[in-house]
Amino acid sequence: MSEQLDLTQTSLEGIVNYDADSIAIEEELGTTLSFSAAIQPTQKIIRLFKQLSQPQLEELPTIELQTIRAQADNFFKVLQSIADFSPEKPEHNTKRRKQLISQVEDYYQRAFTKIFPLISYLNSRATDLTDLENNARATIQSV
Repeated sequence: MSEQLDLTQTSLEGIVNYDADSIAIEEELGTTLSFSAAIQPTQKIIRLFKQLSQPQLEELPTIELQTIRAQADNFFKVLQSIADFSPEKPEHNTKRRKQLISQVEDYYQRAFTKIFPLISYLNSRATDLTDLENNARATIQSV
């Protein structure tokens, strides 16, 4: 397995295994400063990335793997910024909180635009009718 494939899979695992509910940080921040508004957009982005965690990922060339990895890593940075949010820091005010929530909400479109063609390709490979037909013939012959 190539190093780029390993790095991409590691980045994807970080996103698809992320607990979207933990983004609220309501216990630490209270209901007023919590990031509960970012839970639903985060879940939507996680579902998008889950479509890429397939065995066919190894068929993608290096540049496409780098694209997926960059999108996953960039989103994880946004999630990390939220996790690092502290109301005690002067630069972390309600304006910064709103900016972070907006980044999460806007990220879906950016990620979708970059990785949708790859999702389509991988899904078509997963349901390649020629492979299905060949497998069916082999099964019939073995019977």
